[in-house]
Amino acid sequence: MIFTLIEAPIATGTTQKGMALAPQRYREAGAAAALGVRGLDVRTVRVEPGQERDDLDAVAHGNSGLAAAVRRAADANSFPLVLGGACNVCLGSMAGLGAGRIGVVWLDAHGDFNTPETSQSGYFDGMPLAVLTGRCHQELRGRIGGEAVPEDRVLHIGARHLDPEEGENLHGSGILVVPAEEIRGTGIPASLRPALEKLEARVDAVYLHLDIDVLDPAFAPAVNFPTPGGLSLEDLEETVRLVSEVMPLRAASLTAYDPTRDEDGTTLRTAIRVMEMIAAGAAQSW
Repeated sequence: MIFTLIEAPIATGTTQKGMALAPQRYREAGAAAALGVRGLDVRTVRVEPGQERDDLDAVAHGNSGLAAAVRRAADANSFPLVLGGACNVCLGSMAGLGAGRIGVVWLDAHGDFNTPETSQSGYFDGMPLAVLTGRCHQELRGRIGGEAVPEDRVLHIGARHLDPEEGENLHGSGILVVPAEEIRGTGIPASLRPALEKLEARVDAVYLHLDIDVLDPAFAPAVNFPTPGGLSLEDLEETVRLVSEVMPLRAASLTAYDPTRDEDGTTLRTAIRVMEMIAAGAAQSW
């Protein structure tokens, strides 16, 4: 199996700049070699981030290049794993996969479902899922390419910190939502399988978006917004395995690691392990 690591150091605003360093840190830590020992033919490509002064212009530039890289990998029958960067890499990732009934499995401590009208801070990277589903910034999504993803083709897993209006919008949308509290209460299979079966009936394959802060800070403390009560590594491994058993994975992204906050390397080691989980899931469903 060919596996393409796509380095996408795309981040916006001063609070995000640390995340732009993540792809380089993964490379220095030997991420490609770690996946290669699993028998994968690993390729690495880099997407140059936009240098525009305006954050949204930079997002459009970086994600347009990312879409092209994902498209090239998919056309070469290679599995694209996008290494962010911030969560807005979902826009280029899905644009690169093109048309078809491709769903989204979104793992994140946060909703990423704010809009300019509901956001208390105006923070763009609290909005990527709303942009992806066509709720806001449609002109930006149009510049990157791709169609809005119907809400009923999205499953959000692991939320435990939502802004008030964002939470109302998320739970009132067509998105399937399995919060962290439900997972802790009933376990992975009981909480996820019903939602996955609903999603399976609506899509032919899925893009897996994994914000590393879906994990509890005990496993991934080096993030901008650590939130207690997250998934364990075992929970996450079981989740990725279950998703890939139910539906084929067509691409994935790993986001939100900030190396400048990772004093002892805990989150880096976790991230490499998460890549191995994704690789196993991709190989299982490819």
